Amino acid sequence: MGDPVADSDGDQLADCNEVVQNTDVFDSDTDSDNLTDGEEVYVLETDPRKPDTDGDGILDGKDPRPLIPNEPPVASFTKSVSSAPLGTSLDFDAGGSSDPEGIIVAYEWDFDGDGVYDAEGMTVTYSFSSPGTFNVTLRVVDDGGLSDTTADEVLIAPHPTVPVVGLGVVTLIPIALVCYFLIRKHRRRAKSAQDA
Repeated sequence: MGDPVADSDGDQLADCNEVVQNTDVFDSDTDSDNLTDGEEVYVLETDPRKPDTDGDGILDGKDPRPLIPNEPPVASFTKSVSSAPLGTSLDFDAGGSSDPEGIIVAYEWDFDGDGVYDAEGMTVTYSFSSPGTFNVTLRVVDDGGLSDTTADEVLIAPHPTVPVVGLGVVTLIPIALVCYFLIRKHRRRAKSAQDA
């Protein structure tokens, strides 16, 4: 019978324990996950026969939490306003985003709906270059490579407006035109009255 403490492959797991674990006595990394069988059994307590013990798609040797399955993050954001005049800087904050068992490593923003991310960071400030309704999208990525997206609309008005008492909110240009034509009409009547 062989030596009970012999370690033929040098993985810190005795040959007799390799037989019990059903691992290869001559291969220090039976499941090819970049961890020795001994590290998996004695240090991490992962399965030396499974390259991905928790089944999250990340090899145990690269997984920061090899016993905890990776769950996707949850994207969430707030905005300073829902509508604003053209040229206004708007603030967006993704601080409410979360990851149930890890950390978020990337915050990416698409402001024009073209699928290309225009900015990165948990908080960003953005000014739209044209008026319209925009679907702002946030994508968050966690430390396991999973992602989530969320979107919300922002309305950018074409012209700033000025409140006028008694008339509601109107632009200044129509008021100026009405005043011009009224004054012109009044002058014509006054001149007609003088000529008569």
